[in-house]
Amino acid sequence: MIFWAALFFCPLISVVAFIEILLIFYLKKHSALRNVRPPDKVILNSSNSSIINFVFIVSLLVVFFCVGYIMFSFVPSDQCGPFQNHRSFIDPFNVVIDQSGAFKTHILDNLKTTSIIVVITVVIVIIIYYFYSLAAARNLTIHLLREQIKVENADKKFLIEQLKSGNRTENSNSGNDQPPSANNSRNKDCAQSPRKRSIKFAGE
Repeated sequence: MIFWAALFFCPLISVVAFIEILLIFYLKKHSALRNVRPPDKVILNSSNSSIINFVFIVSLLVVFFCVGYIMFSFVPSDQCGPFQNHRSFIDPFNVVIDQSGAFKTHILDNLKTTSIIVVITVVIVIIIYYFYSLAAARNLTIHLLREQIKVENADKKFLIEQLKSGNRTENSNSGNDQPPSANNSRNKDCAQSPRKRSIKFAGE
């Protein structure tokens, strides 16, 4: 805000503000790369960035309104400043335009016609609609990708549950899958073993 406000009144303050902003940016970048640890969980920051951009736009419009009001309402000083000996702040620009000659006659005078104004308005509307449709298409793509990620996560969870249930059934069936013939033969051996022993004892 100081940068834009000082650009009209004192350009050197704008240079100082630019250097200050540049130094602050690189100091914060160095601090972020050396001292800040990235979070484990990523959080989307679109809403916060949109709020910050809205605040910046509002502050810029406020500065433009104040500077425009001063330019069109106040009378410049007669003793100092680049606008001395002029009735308003716009007089030097009007003098430069009037002295341009061919630029004024071929370009500025033609821009005042209705056809040129209509063409420029239509072109601006088309550009705005193009960027609006591009942003809407990107938002739709982001929404579809998020839905696809949710569906894929649900499919992965379902497959993991199916694998776990399959492993459980296999483990439960492996303990009870002994063949019945082996069990019957083992029971027969246990039943016949006392007879064999008794017969052998009697023969002896």
